[in-house]
Amino acid sequence: MAAWILGLFAFLASGLGVGPVLVGVTAAVGEPAKAVVEHCANTDRSRSLQADCEGTWVTADGARSSGHISGVGSRDIDEEVPVRVGPFGPYKMPVSAYWQVYAPLPAVGWIGYLLARRRLRKPRPAG
Repeated sequence: MAAWILGLFAFLASGLGVGPVLVGVTAAVGEPAKAVVEHCANTDRSRSLQADCEGTWVTADGARSSGHISGVGSRDIDEEVPVRVGPFGPYKMPVSAYWQVYAPLPAVGWIGYLLARRRLRKPRPAG
């Protein structure tokens, strides 16, 4: 059990786990808001989810913010879209859309576990 905990800590401390965890937390329990996309740098509709879009959003308590909005594209310009706001700002996409971020997690976690297990092994007594 200690090896799993150390492996998880090593994974998170490496910085590889921080981003995906925060994105997952934002998508799952981030503060709901309504966003309006004002403009996007990439207007190619075939790659609209990869667009760099800016806009404004308003949370349930009436707080208004503006900046980058993730998970929106040129098809969302001048549209009101539901988002969740978290540590990295607002996200429209569900967590499943971030498969590129989550795909390496099992391998990195397994490597962290193996490294932690190796360090926790007690030396065998001589004889």
